[in-house]
Amino acid sequence: DTYFAKVMQAIDQAKNEIHVESYIFDFDPIGIQILDRLKIAKERGVRVYLMVDGIGSFNWLPSLNSFCTKNGLSFKTYH
Repeated sequence: DTYFAKVMQAIDQAKNEIHVESYIFDFDPIGIQILDRLKIAKERGVRVYLMVDGIGSFNWLPSLNSFCTKNGLSFKTYH
């Protein structure tokens, strides 16, 4: 819980860029909270980049890609 709270705090405080890299990024309640905060950061002018591993996040790739495309977030898959 502490880790994710710190991640969300850092997203909320970002002013220029946010780079998120994750082996496992689930489209679950915590993942959705992070995505929503990334969307808000983008809306306030922060450049947002999300890269996930294609194996560790395999089940969620279509949902992540759709969310990022819809909200103007840069999304890449590694592997």
